Amino acid sequence: MSDLQVVNGDQFLRTLRSYCRKSGLPAPVTSAQGKGGHISIRVGIARTTARSGEIGRGLHREMLAQLKLPPDAFQALWIPKSEDNNMTPMTYPATITREPEGDFVVRFRDVPEALSGGTTHEEAAGLASDALTVALEGYLEAGQPLPVAALARPGEIDVAVDPALAARAMLIAAMAEQRLSNVALAQRLGKDEKAVRRIIAGQSASFALTLAALRCVGIQPALAV
Repeated sequence: MSDLQVVNGDQFLRTLRSYCRKSGLPAPVTSAQGKGGHISIRVGIARTTARSGEIGRGLHREMLAQLKLPPDAFQALWIPKSEDNNMTPMTYPATITREPEGDFVVRFRDVPEALSGGTTHEEAAGLASDALTVALEGYLEAGQPLPVAALARPGEIDVAVDPALAARAMLIAAMAEQRLSNVALAQRLGKDEKAVRRIIAGQSASFALTLAALRCVGIQPALAV
């Protein structure tokens, strides 16, 4: 049985959106918010109900089953902390504010370059992850470490980083810390140096290969959802 993690409703919905986008599934549709904070979630014809507060492991598993998803569906969307190898999503806090003109704008105080918005709060929230990913990609392309993410303040939401980008960032940081060259990592992987360059650049390298590279630098991904 998968080691499902305790999450809240917002975390579940954000991870579900990312999973559906990467898996080619219809985007989750939410509706009918109850007085107690419950919302209806639909993916295609499958439906479930999510609460805004803490979702225990048993409820988490049942919600995935109702959406016709396997218990380990979110596995690739969670990455480990290098210090203790526990799986955790890489997130940055964001604010979504309604502007005087009526639209909603997403801002990240740790990554000010990441900016997006929409005509509704829900649309802006749905675009936040993509805007964050594009901005963070710029850091990696410039050879700069990703900004340190602060804890979310009241009124902010945690937005998940694209898992492939987060894994690459962690790999690059681990290689720098260990003073490990592309050639040396390639030898550990049993690949040529070009494969490592593709991983680091995020070009034509599978996510599975990136995870294998993480294992080669001592980071062992494991189920957390």
